[in-house]
Amino acid sequence: MREPSSGGVVAPEAVAADTIAAVFEDVFTAVAPLEAIVARVLAPGPGRVRDDQLGLEDAVASLLADPTVLASGAGFVATPDVLADHALWLEWWTIDPQDRSRPPERVNPRAAPDGTTTFDYTRSPWFVVPRDTGARHVTGPYVDYFCTAGYAVTATVPVTIDGTFVGVVGADVSIAEVEQRLAELLEPVATPAALVNASGRVLAAVGLDLVTGDLVRDAPPPASWADDPASGPWRAVARCGTLPLAVLVRGAG
Repeated sequence: MREPSSGGVVAPEAVAADTIAAVFEDVFTAVAPLEAIVARVLAPGPGRVRDDQLGLEDAVASLLADPTVLASGAGFVATPDVLADHALWLEWWTIDPQDRSRPPERVNPRAAPDGTTTFDYTRSPWFVVPRDTGARHVTGPYVDYFCTAGYAVTATVPVTIDGTFVGVVGADVSIAEVEQRLAELLEPVATPAALVNASGRVLAAVGLDLVTGDLVRDAPPPASWADDPASGPWRAVARCGTLPLAVLVRGAG
């Protein structure tokens, strides 16, 4: 949590940013058991384990059945050739967040969004950023044609074994489910505000003519978020923890 200002008050946009960060922290906490399972099962080394030995289904089902976790999909995505029987492999399940009593549905790992038989996810940001940085990441909002067929954000964590990257575990968060909650968390700011990602894409907004997926072209660059630089029409910026998300507050006039 942030330290109060010299006046002893934490700015409302900072409170909103911290609360939003906590929502996504809950998602990262929920996928931690998946990371542990993958690391244990793949410990023998690349090319020594088959896909049917991963054993993630029960853990994913438990995660997706939990109404306190804002996840509409979850699973593991392997780095190329880490499994013995597939060059690429996606072990992922989805659920209707409006009816968590139904069992999750397995995503076909061999069907790509464009109708081909191979989904080359190795260029997707939710895979590339954790692989290249060694850090967890939140990607989106984007249209998830492959898994949720709607606007989503995807939280992913790199899985490494003895320093070697073997893939990512993560969860999809449906914007349709989380947008209202994010907007409610922005309400205490009491002035027009938007929650954006590092590219300036909107996840939620209040008091502004913006909808999910809109691009805020004058959004301050992420490199300046920590310093809260007032620039252009934005009078304040509050980063959501260490995530690539920030609350922007519109200035008066």
